[in-house]
Amino acid sequence: LPSLNTSLQLCLNLANLWMLSNSLKLNTLKTKCMLIHSSRKKVDGNLELSVEGRPIEQVRVFKFLGVLLNDTLTWSDHIAHICAKVSRSLNLLRRLSWFLPKCLLLLYFKSYVLPTLDYCDVVWSCCTFEEAKRLETLFNFGCRLILHKPRLYSASSARQELGFTSLNDRRKLHMCQTMYKCLNSLSPPYLSRLFHTPSTHHTTRASSTKQLNLPMTRSTFGQKAFSFAGASTWRSLPDSIRTCNDYSLFCQLCNG
Repeated sequence: LPSLNTSLQLCLNLANLWMLSNSLKLNTLKTKCMLIHSSRKKVDGNLELSVEGRPIEQVRVFKFLGVLLNDTLTWSDHIAHICAKVSRSLNLLRRLSWFLPKCLLLLYFKSYVLPTLDYCDVVWSCCTFEEAKRLETLFNFGCRLILHKPRLYSASSARQELGFTSLNDRRKLHMCQTMYKCLNSLSPPYLSRLFHTPSTHHTTRASSTKQLNLPMTRSTFGQKAFSFAGASTWRSLPDSIRTCNDYSLFCQLCNG
């Protein structure tokens, strides 16, 4: 830890020096540091970083672009945040269901609940089964509220009546849409460069059907990376969908 602290302090000093030379100033109140480690290993001690004598706060969880990242690289904090936010929205939906018609309840659900459940789901789709189940339970509860159905009413029937699929299927659809954009120059280049097609000088079935190589990983943790999960999801699609050249049609085929 001392050697790590020294290296980080050196990098921080260089970054601050570059900012000063370019007429920029580092806001130390908004600057945080995080010591990422395995959840199975306890880390003794803290980082002691500073900028011009002002200490940098070390945090366990940090929100970046609306996504909560923690020091063990799990999604437990982010999923808990989503559940808390959705629960508040569903509590209001329950009260509104006493006097609002189904169409307005559905509009509220699509405006305040679904965006929270869908936001950046491509990033955290590798959450645990238990975490995904918590989200699915809240989603199903909201569908029953809209239809004024009891708790024991079939969740799949409620979703079908409202025209919804399960959250797991929605996440898979969003992953497919993101992959289509990556492979058709509709996304930033740094995302497209994560994926590679089989390298060959001859026309093969894999090249003609837009097949992707699956990155090599040494652990199941590596399979949670977007480069692996995205390629795996894309490879699971039928050839007729992968070779589709129209984005709107592609989305329809994936939904079908």
